[in-house]
Amino acid sequence: MNTKREKFCIEYAASGNATQSAIAAGYSTKTARSQGQRLLTFVDVQERIKELSRGMGKEITDVETVRKFWSTVL
Repeated sequence: MNTKREKFCIEYAASGNATQSAIAAGYSTKTARSQGQRLLTFVDVQERIKELSRGMGKEITDVETVRKFWSTVL
């Protein structure tokens, strides 16, 4: 999985918004909606989002907290 897809997964696991997650991952704002929906069809992306969602727990509630969390993990 490339860096943009990983970033998309992290953002989506935190927000649940495919368009905003695609923009945050670096995709064009013009194509973010379609890119976000397309990315959600990939099995590896779906599995990674599930994995991230399980690992976050309820104490992580916003994107900034998720970024800090994954910065320390990575």
